[in-house]
Amino acid sequence: MKYFYSALLFIFLLQFSELNAQTQQALLNRTKNWRFGHKAGLDFNMQTGVPSVFNGSNGIVREGNSCISDTLGNLLFYCTGDTVWNKNHQMMMNGAGMPSDKITVLNSCIIPRPGNTNQYFIFINECINNSPAPNGKLKYSLIDMTLDGGNGAVVVGQKNIPVFHHTLNNLAFTKHGNGTDYWLAYSEKDPPYYLCMVPVKSTGPDTSNRVVSTFTGQLGFGRFSPDNQLFGSTNYEIFQFNSNTGLLSNKINFPTDSFANYTPFSCEFSPDSKKIYFSLYQGSGNHNIIQQFNLSVYSATAVTSSLYSFFDMPAGYCSCSIGHLQLAPSGKIYIAKPGGTYPGDSLHIIHKPNSLGAACNYQYNALSLNSKACNYSLPIFPDYYFNNIPTLTSYNENTLIWDDTKIYPNPCDELLVINHHIINNYEYTIINQMGQVMKQNISDQLSSKIDVSNLNAGLYYLIVNSSISTITKKIIINR
Repeated sequence: MKYFYSALLFIFLLQFSELNAQTQQALLNRTKNWRFGHKAGLDFNMQTGVPSVFNGSNGIVREGNSCISDTLGNLLFYCTGDTVWNKNHQMMMNGAGMPSDKITVLNSCIIPRPGNTNQYFIFINECINNSPAPNGKLKYSLIDMTLDGGNGAVVVGQKNIPVFHHTLNNLAFTKHGNGTDYWLAYSEKDPPYYLCMVPVKSTGPDTSNRVVSTFTGQLGFGRFSPDNQLFGSTNYEIFQFNSNTGLLSNKINFPTDSFANYTPFSCEFSPDSKKIYFSLYQGSGNHNIIQQFNLSVYSATAVTSSLYSFFDMPAGYCSCSIGHLQLAPSGKIYIAKPGGTYPGDSLHIIHKPNSLGAACNYQYNALSLNSKACNYSLPIFPDYYFNNIPTLTSYNENTLIWDDTKIYPNPCDELLVINHHIINNYEYTIINQMGQVMKQNISDQLSSKIDVSNLNAGLYYLIVNSSISTITKKIIINR
């Protein structure tokens, strides 16, 4: 009999595990499609975690914005602060006239409405150039996806509803401990800027039951850890968080002495909630800094002594800035790299953010946006979507760059063209069937041409080597 019950227990645990996996996948699907920057976008392959660059989006935003997909991974809508855009990249019905501008650290956040699978709350700070507008407010609107033939619309009479007066330019969301509602983090409007948590229910934000912290300070750009147990911000501080009560405790200040000339812009947790990363820019336009702190032992001594920092770009590259960090459904962290004359806007990637120090595998200029600008912007998602997700290491942007590498024409007579999807340092070698080197070229461009007009007709091999991997392709010279 005990074997029978053991078998039942095993089946139950297996089904429970499968249900949890399905629930986690549904949450990750919310983050499949990214729309941000100057009409830039990414669409993630949910099996490999590798994104394809999407260039058909609309709207322009300089800093943080919001985006959401359904639980199957279909894009629903996105917001650039002043406008809501539907899945067809058209202005959503009643989606104009939102209260924020395009130059706000985080202009908007989207959460599903508790208890209604077709409706969403979108919260927007009424800010101008990162500062609260005169008499500005934190506002929210209700979006119903059953309207306008399934394209969604901002519900008439449920638009730009005030939550608080004269709030600051940052907010953050996480799931409530009851599993249904949410917590909204914000700063009180006047000094000393008490940190507050507001429960958000199906009826909207419950301001009468907000939890006012004993801790003071402007929110900065804030993040809840994926496991809902920590809250950190670019004010260079971190707290333990109780998702049932909304209370913050055990504040730790990160050290700043060594980086007095740098300003924190964004922060992000690792999927295992044991690391936090910061992007810091320098006003002079020189190197920017990326920092990692280890949170495995939550004590001031352990956390502050765990600092690992590195420049965001190799020596000798252009002076560029650095923007938002955002976890992706692959378990990697993407970082916006705006501006610069070479090679222009692109995304850095931390491939293994759960790993300590250099093992986090940071890659500079890992992903080109096909001439679109990211600015400082990435779509900001609540981190509870990413709790303990595995890093998809069987494939990554580097090993799959060859899927998007185009080599043509083949057969060729004069110029062989090589187009890549991702910026890297490429070395091209053409050898004949005897293994003799006939041509060698080096390039760090997305597109290169090799003159083969002086090669005899016949079969050759093109070896393309990057900093990560190598491929070999047969090339036919035909005249």
